[in-house]
Amino acid sequence: MAQQPFLEHSIEQKHFSFALPPVKKSMGKSADFPIDKLKYSFR
Repeated sequence: MAQQPFLEHSIEQKHFSFALPPVKKSMGKSADFPIDKLKYSFR
């Protein structure tokens, strides 16, 4: 759970704000969305 805020912060810093709305929606519904893929995306 502690990785969620860090993930959002990284997304904003990497100009991935466009991915925030869908990602946050998935978080609220279920944490089954590909977090690993997103983390590797801005690496």
